[in-house]
Amino acid sequence: MKRLFGVPHWLVGALAVGILLSVLVVNAGPKLAHQPSPLVGPIIEGLRTTSVYAAPGAPPVIDVARARQVIGDRPIVVAVLDRTPLPHEDMSLERQNLCQDVADATPTNLVMVFAMDSDNHYDSNVCQGPDFSNPVNPVDARDFDVGLTVSAETAWKYRATENDLTPQIEEYVLAFDAEAADKYPKFVPRRAIVAPAPPAATAVQTQQIVLAIVGLIVAVVAVFALLRLLVHLVQRRQDVRAETEARNAAMSARLNRLADSVLRPAKPRDAKDAAHQADIARRYVLALQEFEEKGPAATTQAQVEELEELVKA
Repeated sequence: MKRLFGVPHWLVGALAVGILLSVLVVNAGPKLAHQPSPLVGPIIEGLRTTSVYAAPGAPPVIDVARARQVIGDRPIVVAVLDRTPLPHEDMSLERQNLCQDVADATPTNLVMVFAMDSDNHYDSNVCQGPDFSNPVNPVDARDFDVGLTVSAETAWKYRATENDLTPQIEEYVLAFDAEAADKYPKFVPRRAIVAPAPPAATAVQTQQIVLAIVGLIVAVVAVFALLRLLVHLVQRRQDVRAETEARNAAMSARLNRLADSVLRPAKPRDAKDAAHQADIARRYVLALQEFEEKGPAATTQAQVEELEELVKA
């Protein structure tokens, strides 16, 4: 059996096919829904009773009491986290993605998140919930968000400092009032009750996917093993058949050679020689009958050998 690093080639092939099928199945199957950051749960729970959530250990760069007073009942919520860097994400969007996760969980609000990104830079990101709109006077929410953010950032860069980021919230509120007065002349949206956070993501899905992949690979290996066993059995059957046919052919050839002596015997020299030839003919008939019934069995082999010795005598 050919081996690769001590492993049979068929097993290597089966594992390769199983892994390839697993990759194809995972990529072709439904994509997993985005799992929000585990930080969202505590943030949402804190925002259910106030407009500003301050995590334990949050730096004193935000005057939380002042921020709550300034925000009032506007549809603005703020999360102030500690200086623990967020897990790195592509294009350093970890803070923006966390902001959007919070916004998705508070869909009718505008959101500000203060956190440390993976580059150890503590600052804010702004986003909005997907349902932020006014049914009385609907507007393009994306246009509202862009104008609001541009106005606020233009204003707070002259006031906010590294040690005091509260002006960012103040200018954001002022920009919101100005933007809302333009976009919502008849009705200014107010903050709605924040629903409880959705259940935190568990590792069940990951475990199920891993088990499914392992199961698929094991199934492919089992199929390869069964196919290999089937091929082996078929090959073995063919080998046995070929061996039997070869033995039959060899035995037939020996019987045919003996038939010449039986059917065309020499003229007996005397009565003893005639009896010898008759015994050979009788034994030949018995051997031929044994061969027809049992093939080239051990009994047939013994009879033919005895008959060949008698013919030589």
